[in-house]
Amino acid sequence: MNKIIKKVVAGVLTALTVASITSTTAFASTSYVNSVGSAKEDIGILSDSSYTVIGKDTTQDKKSTYSNITPADESITSPCEVYATVEEGSKVYDPENPNADDDGFVDGSVIASLPTTIILSGTPNAEGYYEGSGIVKVKGNVAGTTIVNVVPDSTVTLSSQGKADISANIVQEYTKFVIPTSAVTGDDVNKNLDYVFNNDCSSTVVVKTNQATAGSWHGAYNNVVSLTTAE
Repeated sequence: MNKIIKKVVAGVLTALTVASITSTTAFASTSYVNSVGSAKEDIGILSDSSYTVIGKDTTQDKKSTYSNITPADESITSPCEVYATVEEGSKVYDPENPNADDDGFVDGSVIASLPTTIILSGTPNAEGYYEGSGIVKVKGNVAGTTIVNVVPDSTVTLSSQGKADISANIVQEYTKFVIPTSAVTGDDVNKNLDYVFNNDCSSTVVVKTNQATAGSWHGAYNNVVSLTTAE
């Protein structure tokens, strides 16, 4: 399982009016490496075993191969396997997409947009909670087995001068984002991931506490953002 983890500090919390500022975080690619296309020169491997073929797929450990077939009275079937690997985060050719550039390519970078500051309301709701919310959105050109994880801490400690620390709960609807055809399932899985941002590939995050009293409160929590591969 490949995992690339990047921790993002998720901002200042104070008991004021509700607001949210999002920050865009780019991912590095996983172990998928762009394959190099076979070339007609690769037939040279038949006459020279030391010839280095051009066509290679290092991710799948494959390269251009050839064989000699001697025709006979009966027909002979000679299979040819085809391999290709496209690096995650690569641009996608989609000229009809409004996000496409002049050449018809759409940026496929794997990106999570998430709050870096959330403000809790200074007025409690009907249940006695001082609450603020935000949105997490994810996009990216990823493999069918890839999971984009955005996992916040479950709580954050808030401090106020002259008072004892209090705790606020952090609840996020979805923490795993995958493409619609992924086999990954679960209540915490969002299956609307695409190589462009869309409103369906998002998750609400809520920070709330019923322990706040008069004064200004502050704290910070972490989001752990990673790419993992489904088993």
